[in-house]
Amino acid sequence: MHAPRHVVSVTGRLLAVKAEVLMGILLVVRHRTPRFAGLLVLALIASNMIAESLDGAAGNGVWINLVVGGSLAAVATSRLLAPGANLAAGYRAASDWWLVPTARLVGALAVVVPGLVAVGLSLGAASLAAGEMVRLGVVTTGYVAGSSALVMAITPVMGASGAAAAGFILAWFGTVPPSGVSAVVERWPSVQGPLVLAWNTLPLGWRAIRWFEHGNLADPVALAFWLPLGITATAWTMTVCFRSQQPHPGLSL
Repeated sequence: MHAPRHVVSVTGRLLAVKAEVLMGILLVVRHRTPRFAGLLVLALIASNMIAESLDGAAGNGVWINLVVGGSLAAVATSRLLAPGANLAAGYRAASDWWLVPTARLVGALAVVVPGLVAVGLSLGAASLAAGEMVRLGVVTTGYVAGSSALVMAITPVMGASGAAAAGFILAWFGTVPPSGVSAVVERWPSVQGPLVLAWNTLPLGWRAIRWFEHGNLADPVALAFWLPLGITATAWTMTVCFRSQQPHPGLSL
């Protein structure tokens, strides 16, 4: 006897999800760039701990945790659909349009988030209470998920190096609030408006800091919104960029 068609379909989809999650994990752990980013993160953490031991004051563990999380996420997720074999394998997978970007993002986060938990525990143990540590973990995970979806979406367009660089810049400077950005570029009104608008829209660290400090609802909703938006955008950029990179049959010699 044969299994019902819907059972086969569900089983096949689960196997596809498992395969793409594993693919996401391997694309991160087997590449050298995330390892180099990890070394940079270790150097940043070590310098912060040394500074704390010298002056006896607790550093800004929240800021460092978000910068570390955004940096690692940018480098890791820029590998998931990099132009070439990674993008081709994602495009040619026989699955629903959302499955590949979603499953690969889950795989990348499965590598990044445990490291962030360890970073948060090491940096916040001296200055944060237990409840604040839990809240910091939730905030960092939400921020990293939203920023990772953004980096993954632009990778087919900008390439792995360009997307990682963009995510790295946003991770380091994204903790500046929109008011600070507006003050910096106030002499250039043509730049000020679009830049402040982007700063209020993108999943940046300043929003995560405000969520941690004030516990409002708007910031987690805004960060969570970038997950489905980033996955949808990734499915579109993946398709458009892969097709544009293939030579037209009529132009082949």
